[in-house]
Amino acid sequence: MEAVVFLFLLAILALKVFALINVNDVKKSFIVASTAEVLYLGIAFLGSSALSAAILHIEYQAVFRILAFLMLYEFFNFKNSTNLQDLKGVGFNKWGAVFGFAVFGSLGVSLITSKQLILNSFTCSGMFELGYMIVAINIIQAVYLITLFEKIVFAKGENVLDKVKNILPVGIFTLAGVAVFVLPQVYLIIPKLFSNINSFHLAFGFDYHGIRGIFALIFAFIITMVFLYSFDYIKTYKTFYYSALAVLGVALIEVAMSESFESFYLFWELMTISSYLLIMHSRSDESISAAKLYFVMCIAGAYLLQLAFSNFYAFGIESFSEVKNLSLSTAILLMLGFGVKAGMVPMHKWLPVAHPEAPSSISAPLSGILTKAGIFGIIAIVYIFNFHALVFSYLLIGIGLVTLFYGEIKTLFEKDLKRLLAYSTIGQIGEIITVLGLMSTAALSGALYHIINHAVVKDLLFLSAGLLIMSAGSRNLDDLKGIGKKLPILAFPLGIGIFAISAFPPFGNFNSKFLMIFAATDTHNYLAAFGLIAGAVIGFIGMLRVFKYIFLYNSSKEFKNVGGLKLGVVYLLAFISFLLGIFPNAVLGFINQAISATIHANVIQPEFALHIPLSVTIMIIGAAVVFFFGKTSKNAGILAASFSFLAFLSVLRNSFGISEFFAALVLFMAVLNFLYAARYMDHSHKPYRFFANFMIMIIGIIGVSLSDSIYSMFFYWEIMGGWALYIALVHEEDSYSITEASKYLIYNFAGAGVIMIGLSIVMHYGSYFDVFEMMPLTSYTIFAVALLTVGFLAKAAQFPVRIDYQMHPKPAPTPISGYISSVMLKTGPFMLIMMFYLIAAGMSLTKMLAIDSIAHFAAVVGVITIIMGASFGLLTNSMKRLLIFLTVAEIGYIVAGVSLVTSEGLAGGMLHLINHMFFKDLLFLSAGAIFYKTGIDSLDKLGGIARKMPITFAVFMVAVFATAGVPMFSGFVSKWMIYHALMAKGYVFLAILTILGSVMILLVFVKFMHSAYFGKMDKSFEKIEKVDLFMSVPMIILAVLNIILGIFPYLALKPINMILETFGFNTICISATSVCMGGDNLNLFTLAAYLIAALVIGYLMFLYNKKTRKTHIFLSGVRDLSEKDLHIKSHNFYESVIELIEKIIRITKKVFGLKGGYVER
Repeated sequence: MEAVVFLFLLAILALKVFALINVNDVKKSFIVASTAEVLYLGIAFLGSSALSAAILHIEYQAVFRILAFLMLYEFFNFKNSTNLQDLKGVGFNKWGAVFGFAVFGSLGVSLITSKQLILNSFTCSGMFELGYMIVAINIIQAVYLITLFEKIVFAKGENVLDKVKNILPVGIFTLAGVAVFVLPQVYLIIPKLFSNINSFHLAFGFDYHGIRGIFALIFAFIITMVFLYSFDYIKTYKTFYYSALAVLGVALIEVAMSESFESFYLFWELMTISSYLLIMHSRSDESISAAKLYFVMCIAGAYLLQLAFSNFYAFGIESFSEVKNLSLSTAILLMLGFGVKAGMVPMHKWLPVAHPEAPSSISAPLSGILTKAGIFGIIAIVYIFNFHALVFSYLLIGIGLVTLFYGEIKTLFEKDLKRLLAYSTIGQIGEIITVLGLMSTAALSGALYHIINHAVVKDLLFLSAGLLIMSAGSRNLDDLKGIGKKLPILAFPLGIGIFAISAFPPFGNFNSKFLMIFAATDTHNYLAAFGLIAGAVIGFIGMLRVFKYIFLYNSSKEFKNVGGLKLGVVYLLAFISFLLGIFPNAVLGFINQAISATIHANVIQPEFALHIPLSVTIMIIGAAVVFFFGKTSKNAGILAASFSFLAFLSVLRNSFGISEFFAALVLFMAVLNFLYAARYMDHSHKPYRFFANFMIMIIGIIGVSLSDSIYSMFFYWEIMGGWALYIALVHEEDSYSITEASKYLIYNFAGAGVIMIGLSIVMHYGSYFDVFEMMPLTSYTIFAVALLTVGFLAKAAQFPVRIDYQMHPKPAPTPISGYISSVMLKTGPFMLIMMFYLIAAGMSLTKMLAIDSIAHFAAVVGVITIIMGASFGLLTNSMKRLLIFLTVAEIGYIVAGVSLVTSEGLAGGMLHLINHMFFKDLLFLSAGAIFYKTGIDSLDKLGGIARKMPITFAVFMVAVFATAGVPMFSGFVSKWMIYHALMAKGYVFLAILTILGSVMILLVFVKFMHSAYFGKMDKSFEKIEKVDLFMSVPMIILAVLNIILGIFPYLALKPINMILETFGFNTICISATSVCMGGDNLNLFTLAAYLIAALVIGYLMFLYNKKTRKTHIFLSGVRDLSEKDLHIKSHNFYESVIELIEKIIRITKKVFGLKGGYVER
């Protein structure tokens, strides 16, 4: 029996293939294809139910195919041809709509799907495998009929049929086709004679509760936005466009709402057909081809769904809620069917083809919500059908990760903006599928949050891209280059979308990404967690490419301004993404309530509490004021400094603690740097933008220091090192700045990903910082601490491999370079303190041994980085890069100290943290003063500047002595304490290396000092004048502080002792002028007095010794050297030492396979 049915199906398949091959002969091929439908009577051998299904199928096909042939007959007569190429565009009017109605009816869009009944009869007869033959037949038929439809109706032709001669039969069969939907029971009269077929009535769902409600609301909202956007975006074929869009909206909502499989499938098909028509809106050959691929793939997926549904019908199951058991094979069929619509690799081919060709107003819902219809189906499999097979979990995670990496990697090379965004969608769909594969309520909650965010942001991106494309007349990134500079208001929403989709706060994707990582660690699936982070990094690199093209690159091209309601829509979507980011608890409450109502399970998640301190609020207001009113560098700098000072005062009002102490230092340094920048930035452009973004970065640092919840801390962490910092770093907008700033941002982004995984593990035990005291010490928490240590060390640029990739870019404006080096990078050691010492406060000695190993690793890394940073400082001849490398080295001292987890280590490390803030910022500001006056960064091109800039030289010398650890200056005390702490811990070798590092740092500064300030002065510097008060006062204040803390360290050690007490550690023995450690008492006042006395005596000897002898320079007989040639350049210092370091670098690069320059680029 099965063989006979198989032969009938094989004959149908052969006839369908024949029709497709001969599609250009429309008359012959259509007759053959239609005749093949009669052969479905062959399935009657399976029984009465199969016979009923076959008769119903033939009834339907007879009505729709006769109607189609009547319309084809009219087209043939009008064109006097039956060749498909001659019939192009003949039906682009109401008669084409009638023909299309017949075509889609033939494809099985009906209330009672006869093909579903045929499949059901196969399954009930135990011949499920024959269903695959039906699927193949249907796919070939779809290709054939759609080829006819798109050529006759949508392809552009010369003439359009305006009048039908056989109006009566056309009208009759049109009404008969309509009766399929209005009076389906009429068609059941004959089939019911052989077997009972339940009548089906169209049912619309309006229950917006549960997960279905979330999807329905997303679909309704996005379709509304698309309608509003389209009002002044769509210029042609408006009636057709809005009709199809309305059908699409209704179909999407009802796909989410439908409970029965019949209703679901009907609306699923209507969703596919309406979106297919909208993709072809432009009627170009490319759009028609893209639409065809989309339709064929989606209809093939729909046929797989029908086949899967037949398994349910075989057991009398007709609705989603009735499914209690699911086989793996049925689950895979459903996954494939839904996966096509979702864009799951390898069923993704339609996305990068259809998105570029569709109008942007349609690309947006294609990406934002049609793919979510497929995701809804996958959610149904796992959560509504409760299918939790382990192999299916692995399958989803594997396919999800492949989809993620494929999509994101493709964004790296794509130049077509809309196609690039389509690949990005594929990547993010991969994220969602991966998380759904974890099969937990936390995973479902995170996935739903991400679905909401992605729907909003991806629509924002596509709709914004549509405006830019309309302005530039091209989708190519090369043609869109620089449009953000010339039309910032138009391009601004796209910029928001880029950083939102990359999961930066304050946008919603940050929260959902965090939740998805939490879900992965909750199930201990670290492959998924690291895969999600790695994919996100790749995706961000791709999206950053777009940002650089649009906003940073220059173009001479002129762009047309675009406005109207459509621009308002994209700004509204950007605002909604912002709301989704700052109100996570409200969104999660809605989502988790829906989950509970749907699957009757509670969601256990960490608390996402965003804390906004008063100081942060003041700085937010300040950033807004500066942006809108800081039109000059002076105004912007004074405003920024004023608001920073107000925020500083607000912090002082709080009770004392390490958080408040660090925040006060951050804001105090901000005041000085803003005042300095008020003058320094007067040569540059858009000061309001620079100062506003600088302030936002500082908001992040304050938030990190003052947050009491882990979520809030990481929220601000990402603000600190995210988009605002990047925009400030690329301020000069030259290629060098862009390259270096991009490198630094990507590095920060990757480091934050590692921290996110670590925090996600910790947050299983609590949402606030006291969790570090209370959490048990397990293999998972130790792993989390190790990850956090790596992440915090990375923030502090403490990994001695490719240090140049870890540091902020040299070409950035000096005020922010100084601030990053002196302040922002301290957040790494600050968080190490918070973690290590809170853990130590809550653990016994035996439990601390594991943590002590991690802390020891951090200390070793810090010390090695001291040597590496100092070595690179010896190699470089750039002022700023030299200071950047020494920043890395000096932070190594801080890390080495605080990682000892002892009172002495914390005290020395924190004191050096404070001292380094002061002397490192002073070094940058003094170097910036030279650059401001000369425009030169290379030490080889400077010389003799001390004579022209005495104040700058004096404060620079103070900073040098403090950095090198010369007594009477601040760095001496803190380094002395760190040496003692290392020795007390038994790390003698590390202590020796830190001393060696100090010597090397002093050598670096001798080179700097001689090359820049001493030696022969170039004649071009003769007219240089000293800097004004805006720049000199901050430098003088910092110099004074370095001297005061060098003599009276008590001023800093007193609050440090209070911090030690809060952690439960013993305090350091201090007095007003002395520090005692390990039995050694260091009296700084006495030491300073001796040094000052020695200096006075030396100066008096010099002053009263008049026998100064001057000699000519011995030149070995050479007479043609100029004054400039006689100046000893920086690269002439320490040549043998430099040669040794370069050999070590060459060996290191060869061993690790590293390429590129370490020092100069």
